[in-house]
Amino acid sequence: MAKLMCMKGPNGLCPCRTCKIIGIRAREGGNNTHYVPYFWDSEPYNPFNLLLRTHDEFIADALAVESAPSKAEAERRAKETGINGLPILASLSSLKFPHSFGHDLMHLISENVIKNLLSFWIGEYKGLDAGVEEYELAPEVVEEIGKECAVAGDTTPAAFGARIPNIATKRHYFTAKSYTLWTTMLAPVLLRGRFSHPKYYRHFLKLVNIFNDCLSMSLERDYVDRDLCRQIAVWVQEYKMYYYQYEDARLSTCPLTIHALLHIPDDILNGGPMWCYWNYVTECYVGFLVRSSKSRRNPYASFARRLHELTQNTAIKILTFVFCGHEQPGLYPTLFGKLLANIYRTRITSLPTSQWQQFPRRLSTGVGSLSSAVGTRCAVLRSPDVDINAHHSRQPRKDERQAAYGQLLELLEFIVVLPESDINKPLLLASIRPVKVPKRSPYPFPVYQDGKFNPIEVVDADDLSCLVARIPANRAGPRVYALYERPGAMGASVGAAPNTE
Repeated sequence: MAKLMCMKGPNGLCPCRTCKIIGIRAREGGNNTHYVPYFWDSEPYNPFNLLLRTHDEFIADALAVESAPSKAEAERRAKETGINGLPILASLSSLKFPHSFGHDLMHLISENVIKNLLSFWIGEYKGLDAGVEEYELAPEVVEEIGKECAVAGDTTPAAFGARIPNIATKRHYFTAKSYTLWTTMLAPVLLRGRFSHPKYYRHFLKLVNIFNDCLSMSLERDYVDRDLCRQIAVWVQEYKMYYYQYEDARLSTCPLTIHALLHIPDDILNGGPMWCYWNYVTECYVGFLVRSSKSRRNPYASFARRLHELTQNTAIKILTFVFCGHEQPGLYPTLFGKLLANIYRTRITSLPTSQWQQFPRRLSTGVGSLSSAVGTRCAVLRSPDVDINAHHSRQPRKDERQAAYGQLLELLEFIVVLPESDINKPLLLASIRPVKVPKRSPYPFPVYQDGKFNPIEVVDADDLSCLVARIPANRAGPRVYALYERPGAMGASVGAAPNTE
């Protein structure tokens, strides 16, 4: 992005493309990277009031570099502003610098901040020790966490992606998707009680909450401008306290990516939710194409063949769906695109007017695959309407949507022809074995004890929201599972990676 904006980037004296913060070069190490500490020479900067760049100032600084009377003067101006010249994209009136160039959430958190935190905890961050803090994990603890990562794949739906490898021994296999799923689902469970002091765990949970908020499909403007901005600023301040420790020798713990977190609220206000422009979708598709290349001399022929095969496969699916008699748009209007299920058909003898409709075995979905959940150990989330005044007979009924978890046992489909009515659309019901989620729990996430279920219920399949991962949450006593959903933007991005089934 720095090259696209014609800026110096992290190696410049003004490394940030959004504000005018001055970077500081480490006195030891011999590298050219400039770091951005929160506190330097008794002059802390205010994370709530950063001196932001404006479009007019950016263009003026770029033109000043372009119009410099000498090469030395141009270099001096570029060093002072962090801008090498006028970018070619400045000719587009629809773009504003730097507001149109938000930070990429995938590279910012998944590929940078999380990697650095793991290096801190393992004791492998640029040769630094823990200093005056005690955030490092013992080797046997890291090994145990790695084994539990691998075991958690047994109860994580395949629709969530590839199994997360052992983070202790196979961290080199981790991708951006692996880091994202590990951060949002596994780490809050596996890191609980691992640190010598709980403040490090609480600090990490704050980052997870920020990450999940940024992955939300929609955000309120007031929440971003007030609450999210404050949460990020507090997290950055605590990071500098725990890891930077205001020591000159630990300046390398303050890379530009930590400072860039402060600009997330501005990016959301300027460009919308960060999932709209993050690189996760693009890199999933690019990775799909790259894996199809078998020739280094003629890679584009392989890419063209894979795209051609993908198009043919998609056309076959569409033709099969249409010629089976399911082209009508009114079929399952609220479920189409949500459920991917094997339909279990059972004749209902009490409904003599029922007619059975042939239905395709699978439906396309971007939320998850329920076919693998039927009769298995995977859990599902449903959102039924619950009368909150059920225990108050004199109060009127007041329905409220509440989250509930359970095991999907069976899906039933039938058509009911009501008297004096032309409505004969299919009705889809789900047989659910609800789990008992305790109202009071010492865990900061929903849990249930293995084998503890409520009586089986038959509910409207429209109440099924998504698949849920079950993560082993305790290391002693009866088995307890934590229940975790996939972040909203991750589920919405599933359709970006072509389905090769």
